[in-house]
Amino acid sequence: MLSTLHTNDAASTPVRLLDMGVPAFMVATSVHGVLAQRLLRKVCGHCKASHALTPQERVWLGRAHTDGGTEDSYVAGAGCDRCHGTGYSGRRAVHELLEINTTLAESLARKNPAEFVVAARAAMAGRTLRDQAIALARAGVTSLAEAMRASTQDEVD
Repeated sequence: MLSTLHTNDAASTPVRLLDMGVPAFMVATSVHGVLAQRLLRKVCGHCKASHALTPQERVWLGRAHTDGGTEDSYVAGAGCDRCHGTGYSGRRAVHELLEINTTLAESLARKNPAEFVVAARAAMAGRTLRDQAIALARAGVTSLAEAMRASTQDEVD
């Protein structure tokens, strides 16, 4: 078990091990799962208000392949005395779990990082950090800006 390895997401973790010089067969046979996590700031409940999406947020949501969500489903904190003017109070964890199956292990053993990342992201479809962050933004727990900040690591797709 590795407790900390600095990578952007679960899919890039085995590739990072290869970059560090760990033999491909060892990564393929030893890594059974990878858990990536982030902390999202929660919108302050005392100054929470509806938030109109910015053009950048609309583009990001479109790239995230989401079904949208209504304009009024997003919130932001205006800033108050209780949150010290930040608009946020507290944190909430989001995570993604990549389980290494036979197909993923074989792509690692072939030393094909690009193939592995594509297959890993497909295996996690709908269960990524980004998906969870967007769901929390839609539920009014966090702002869309915070969801974007916490999950921009996979902008390559």
